[in-house]
Amino acid sequence: MKYTMFTKLAIVGGVLVLGGGLYLHGHARRAPPAKVRVTAPPSAPEHPPAIPTPAADHRAYLLGVLGKPASSDKLKDALGRGHAKVNVYAEHGVWARAKVDLNRNEKWDEKWWVEDGTIMREVSPADDESYGAKTREGPVDIGPK
Repeated sequence: MKYTMFTKLAIVGGVLVLGGGLYLHGHARRAPPAKVRVTAPPSAPEHPPAIPTPAADHRAYLLGVLGKPASSDKLKDALGRGHAKVNVYAEHGVWARAKVDLNRNEKWDEKWWVEDGTIMREVSPADDESYGAKTREGPVDIGPK
């Protein structure tokens, strides 16, 4: 093999090695594809959810909270965005009253409060914050002593 042929082969080989190295370096810098994890479907929880669901969720929640010791002055949107808007207010360290907006239109549909050991409620039938007659919802559940 002549020297000129050797140099041409060395140059072509060097270009191929350098080009391959740059190609591999460019692909190595890309993020790896996301891995898909296949897991078993979640099993039923050991304990029921803390917040009851659909239609009567705010009622069950308020019957369980009103009259109990308060952890702050106010709970704003206590059930979260997927439910009726419920604001609960404390008086003298106890959850004493609440307002409920069932359709989240910024007009309160129900008022709840504790009166003489009983949980009371007033409903605005026309959704205009004009409330009707008072109804008794149940006694305040003090819990174990």
